[in-house]
Amino acid sequence: MTLLLVSLPLLLAFVALTGPEDPWNWALGFGIALLLVVPATRARGGRLPAIGLRRLISLPLLLWGILRGIAAGSWMMLMVVTGRRNWRNVGFITVEQATRTEAGLALLALAQSATPGSVVAETDAETRSLVINLLDCTDPEAARAEVVRFYRRFQRPSVP
Repeated sequence: MTLLLVSLPLLLAFVALTGPEDPWNWALGFGIALLLVVPATRARGGRLPAIGLRRLISLPLLLWGILRGIAAGSWMMLMVVTGRRNWRNVGFITVEQATRTEAGLALLALAQSATPGSVVAETDAETRSLVINLLDCTDPEAARAEVVRFYRRFQRPSVP
């Protein structure tokens, strides 16, 4: 039962990013979740790693933050495609010391790349920094502050 409880948030996050209408997404997401959770239980003698109730509860907040970023990025892309926003403001930003852990850095890179109009160009695990290519980089400081705000508000409570 605990194995299923831990796998469920991973499954829901995968399905939310790939689309819930296809049953294969559910099957693949469940398989990936089990592949991530089962080896961790075997390495600990059949016990699940201590995640903490607070982190488990904050996973829906993280999913909400990712979906919010995808919606905002999609709206920005619509404005660029319809000609209401300039597409010539492409640029790079560097976010120094973005996360506390390597897992947090990987998840932040994934979340930023899932957002339309941005892609992570480089990560540095030693300094925990990201280089992000943005379609709209008119205000690099505001874009950098938005990435830091996403991490602090949505990601840090669940995956630091």
